[in-house]
Formats: sequence, C-alpha cells, structure tokens
Amino acid sequence: MVAMTEPTPVTARDAFDLFEVALDEAVAELPEPFRGQLDSVAIVIEDEPTRAQLASVHAWGLFGLYQGVPRTVYGADAAAAPSKITLFRGPLMRANRSP
Repeated sequence: MVAMTEPTPVTARDAFDLFEVALDEAVAELPEPFRGQLDSVAIVIEDEPTRAQLASVHAWGLFGLYQGVPRTVYGADAAAAPSKITLFRGPLMRANRSP
C-alpha cells in the first residue's frame, strides 16, 4: 500500500516567488510591439497600496497604478520621461486565489 502524504502548504515566501514568476512570464508573453514599449517603464511590486496612492486616484482599492507621463502627452522633443507601474501583490493574490 502506498502511503498518502499531505500536500506541502504554500508559504507566504513561495507565494511571493510565484507572483514574481507569473509577472515575468506575463511580460515575456506580451507581443513585441507592446513589450518593447516597456523598456523605459519600471515594473515594481508592492504588498499593498498606500493611502496616498489610493487618494491620488480616488479609489478604495487598487490592483496596480501607473505613474508617469503617457506617451501621448510627451513634450515637443518627444523625450521619454521615466514611468512606473506598481502592481499590488496583496489585492491581486486575494482576488486570484489560484495560479
């Protein structure tokens, strides 16, 4: 008879690692015209949005936040300004319990 073992529970650290792997895979799967546009964009993972971030967009909750100048609003010289996308791990993981 084969002994049955309980599945190993996923730790918080494992979940964080899985989130980062999923993000890397999602970005890698974007079609090139879009993926190339992310060269000047920092993608940052935070656990939760701050009160200031929520207030800046008049929201009760956020999955992510873009901060920067949209490409359609660049100045006359079309110089790219640094942009940042912040993804909030907590709300995203709570809303999507399975990978």
